[in-house]
Amino acid sequence: MAPGEVSKVWEVNVPFPANESGKFIGRDFKPIVSNKNTELQIEKETFTDQKYYAKGKLMFVTPTQATTATTAKFHVTLYSGNRVLNDVPAPPAMAEWVIGKKTILSWSGFGDTGRISPISAKYLKYEIRKVSTNETFAEQIIPVYLTGFRIPCNWQLPQDSTYIAEVRLSNASGVFSKATITNLNIMPMGKK
Repeated sequence: MAPGEVSKVWEVNVPFPANESGKFIGRDFKPIVSNKNTELQIEKETFTDQKYYAKGKLMFVTPTQATTATTAKFHVTLYSGNRVLNDVPAPPAMAEWVIGKKTILSWSGFGDTGRISPISAKYLKYEIRKVSTNETFAEQIIPVYLTGFRIPCNWQLPQDSTYIAEVRLSNASGVFSKATITNLNIMPMGKK
């Protein structure tokens, strides 16, 4: 991102190499940023036998830091073969949102109790939809092996609405678990 930019959309599209046999069967990724005040978000992934596609946003967590130039890398390792990976985790055992000045997603998977870092899954995906319109307001895929069980989310939900949040887990295969669903009722400040 150049100085003055607050965010930048990016995408990666990797076709299966022509001289390879088999198909894509998995991926592992890691976002790397040069500035601790920036975040490289992964919002969408499409994973087929013949290609891998990811789209996201590089953004300053604190917009006042936008005077600094920053770079980011999306490091992805793709696995190919003829056997499907069977690594779909169980749905999250718990997912809850604390919405205030900062929104925090707290979660745990089966077998994670008492652990410092997750063992139940490598990646978490959340999607927040407005109930009245079914419109997707926010979504993100997060490498929880890097972030742990408490994830700060950098968005503000419009008030006076009800939202549904779906939280899923996955591993290298990119196949996500069934969802753990949470209702989010957002009221204007001062109302209860």
